[in-house]
Amino acid sequence: MNKSSFIPIFTLSNGMIGSAPIVLPVLYNQYGFLNGVVFSFIICLTSCITCLIVKKYHLKKEVDLQFLINRILGPKFQTSFNFITIIFYIACAQIQVIISCSLIYSVISLFVNSAPQNVFTFSQFSYQILGMIYILILLPTFFIKDITPLLKLPTYASLATLLAVIFIIFQGSQSPTISLWKSNDIAVLPSVFQLAFLGHSLVVPLLSKSESKHKSRDIIIAYILTFTIYQVVGLFGSYALFERKPQEGLSGFTILDYFPQSQLFVIILQILLFIQISLLLPIIQYVARLRFFAFFNAKNPKPYMLIIFSFVFAFICLFFEMMNLNLENLISYTGAIIGTIIGYILPIACHIKMKYFNNKKVQELNLIESSQELQTKKIGKLEILLDCLGCGIILSIGLSVLVLRFIYV
Repeated sequence: MNKSSFIPIFTLSNGMIGSAPIVLPVLYNQYGFLNGVVFSFIICLTSCITCLIVKKYHLKKEVDLQFLINRILGPKFQTSFNFITIIFYIACAQIQVIISCSLIYSVISLFVNSAPQNVFTFSQFSYQILGMIYILILLPTFFIKDITPLLKLPTYASLATLLAVIFIIFQGSQSPTISLWKSNDIAVLPSVFQLAFLGHSLVVPLLSKSESKHKSRDIIIAYILTFTIYQVVGLFGSYALFERKPQEGLSGFTILDYFPQSQLFVIILQILLFIQISLLLPIIQYVARLRFFAFFNAKNPKPYMLIIFSFVFAFICLFFEMMNLNLENLISYTGAIIGTIIGYILPIACHIKMKYFNNKKVQELNLIESSQELQTKKIGKLEILLDCLGCGIILSIGLSVLVLRFIYV
């Protein structure tokens, strides 16, 4: 495998993984390891297929998924997509803020007399006061116009994720027992995995820059790598968390909340993960800002508009952090709603539109990786039947996850 393949594989996989290694073990332990394996395999497979559909109809010049949607489905769908992704990035920001504050709060609590994380108070140092301080520190980064220097930092900071995986494997190897089937809940895990395997927006800019001649293979390898990492942290995390409870005063959102907070390695790991997530937040805010003004067709927004958006974004982050929302619910509902739309409905809609309602030649859409010119061919009834069956199965999986998440409230 050459460098042209390694970079997109690592970038796509790293983008999907994010802070999942410290969150997924808690869910694997809560709902059972085999439940996690089954649901993650199904969602990984279907997400990979729809991601390959995006790749199939992508043009080299399209640097963002919204341009592909605009070309195939039209400007109304592009506008809807921008609106959906605004919500998506705001939700992602809330998830990252909650995780980062949860990580650093346990460290600060070792040195400062503080209230339990689940107690809303301003009478002493609390989770709410930490949120105010944290957002004030982050606020200046929300006004950055050029985030190019920041884009490289999370990649280097991903060392913290690697250390977290090593920590989970080490702790898991110390326990002889695991919970295989622990819950009959079939709504939370699939919803979480729809977010954990949502690489569709990431893959488009990678495709436009990648010089690899095996883009489909690279996408498949990235998904296999991501799936493997999830199973490793899920397996060893389930062992590590067996019959453990969160440390007193902590939320239990991450696996680190279940170990003594005075352990030096736990402290170092929490600080490194806090830094890694904090470096991602300005990037998430920047992309959300671009989507917001694209939704209103404001190509060159005035400075005061950028300032207002940044303050509103910061206020939303602070509000949800102070409310100390349940992280599991936030992740699962985001995955169920946004994951179904971006990961299932839009790719299948693009596929149906291009295959059955577009008469352009195949090579005009860059459907192959060679320069060979293809002739359009008549689609047979059997091919239509199999194609509709495949699309129906994939859509039914995504829609089932969405419906079940709201049934099992």
